[in-house]
Amino acid sequence: MGPLAHLRIAVIGAGIIGAAIADALTARGARVSMYDRRSPGAGASQASAGVLCPYTEGSPGSPLLALGARSLAMWEGWVERLRAKTAVPFAYDRCGTLEIALSTDEVAHLRSARDWLAAEGIGH
Repeated sequence: MGPLAHLRIAVIGAGIIGAAIADALTARGARVSMYDRRSPGAGASQASAGVLCPYTEGSPGSPLLALGARSLAMWEGWVERLRAKTAVPFAYDRCGTLEIALSTDEVAHLRSARDWLAAEGIGH
């Protein structure tokens, strides 16, 4: 019996985030019900296709970048814990992202991003 055994919690959203929250809560003893108007994983999880790219979505010094980078750093451990808990196979590969510049302005933006990412020690 965990510290949350006295709680009944409803999680709205049956995507990867909702499932992760439900999993963490049940591990602490809560009784959890999940609700979604779609089938599991058919909302934001499907739209993002599992892509985690804080360095292309956030800007230098932004809270979004800090949150995304912290989340990305935690992801590998979460995947390993999930693999240990389930016999259901799933694919995971941390292979990076690709951005393409189609204009002079986009080239300038990508060069700027390359420079600040290199200054942060990120990238090749």
